Amino acid sequence: MRHFATRLLVSAALGTSALTAFSAPPASAGHEVRAVLTAKADRPQLRIGSYNFMAGRPLRKFIRAMKRFKPYVDVAGLQEMGMTSRSKWLLKDPSWGYYRPPALQQNPIIWRRSAFDFVSAKGMKIADKRNLGTEHGAGSESKGNTYATVVHLRDVASGQQISFMNVHLVHGAIQRTDPYPGRPRTYRLYLAQVKGLIAAIKTERANPANTGGVYVTGDFNISYRPDAHDKKKNLPYASMRRIDMHSLWAHSWVLSRNRGSHGTCLYDEVWNTGRPVSAKILRTIKGSDHYPVVATYNLPTAEPNYAPATGEAGFVQQPVEGAEYYNQSFMRFPITGSFDVGWVEVQQVPDDGSDVAQMGTDFVIDDSSLQPGSDHILVRAIADGNHHEPRLEHFTLQLVPYGGATIPNGEDTVQGFINDSDKK
Repeated sequence: MRHFATRLLVSAALGTSALTAFSAPPASAGHEVRAVLTAKADRPQLRIGSYNFMAGRPLRKFIRAMKRFKPYVDVAGLQEMGMTSRSKWLLKDPSWGYYRPPALQQNPIIWRRSAFDFVSAKGMKIADKRNLGTEHGAGSESKGNTYATVVHLRDVASGQQISFMNVHLVHGAIQRTDPYPGRPRTYRLYLAQVKGLIAAIKTERANPANTGGVYVTGDFNISYRPDAHDKKKNLPYASMRRIDMHSLWAHSWVLSRNRGSHGTCLYDEVWNTGRPVSAKILRTIKGSDHYPVVATYNLPTAEPNYAPATGEAGFVQQPVEGAEYYNQSFMRFPITGSFDVGWVEVQQVPDDGSDVAQMGTDFVIDDSSLQPGSDHILVRAIADGNHHEPRLEHFTLQLVPYGGATIPNGEDTVQGFINDSDKK
């Protein structure tokens, strides 16, 4: 059986033996392999990406593209996710975190668990719902509230909390940098989204917990070249520069080439107050009408006195059982203490016996339960439709202490059972 593990949220991550968030892409990735390899440095680095994958493309193409994309990034904002099957596929990989606001299926953020501890997440409204009429030629169209996906992660290497934001601004509002002819309502919505995003960024930057800064990813549906050239007051470039945010494309060699992330347009963005070490378009990764983009940034080093807090956590109930086919099958594993203190890892204990449920295939840990103050872990069984599995599958979770955390005797493991007898 494979061994899986995930870190739980605490007030400080494991200290100065920091992991540099880096892994080499597959050799088949072509010339971009060299670019990523040369980006490695002695100080911690962050590789952040943005990828719009067309909602209508088949799942097999999405899986193929994501398998090639993920080795290039540590954090990424995704747009046009659309299909629930895509989310389920992403959740099956326990080495990656995943979050989207409950009412926002389209634009999740994913992150490499080996590089970051999850702190909290939310959706921030940046524009109100409105009716666009028949401006897009397909009957009357209404747009719901626009949200930015926001995830707070703690960098293992430095202990810094970083705010990541992901957006997808309305399409068809801009022609070069002018309002698209015949679409005044869409244009007004676009301007409202930009204004709301600026306000959201200011809110995140004003949060003293975000010591590692704020990064914004997304499909902005305006090309960086004309936007940066014309500098129109209410559009993204000028609005972002007023709050000292820089695009990954600023000073990039890409600007001198007739290349884009969508055709020749640079719609896809990463913004931050600092400039990246490198910025690139991954043109060898195909499957969507957009190419993924990646920016690499230097991160601050850990403070000399950086150390995890102390505390304890342990399992307090034996065993926990859930049904595979009932109400998404959330299983609640209570713990002593909370995730506010210490630093612990939860892992599945290897078991070569029969009737063993596999993490990532038969169940996943729900990151929403790993919030500050939480006194439990939520596990969701995955209904895989396999009628040849045993009626009752089991697994064992184990808490492993690191840093200043301790675990009381006899409270380090708990058994879970998944019952498939309630098939619908």
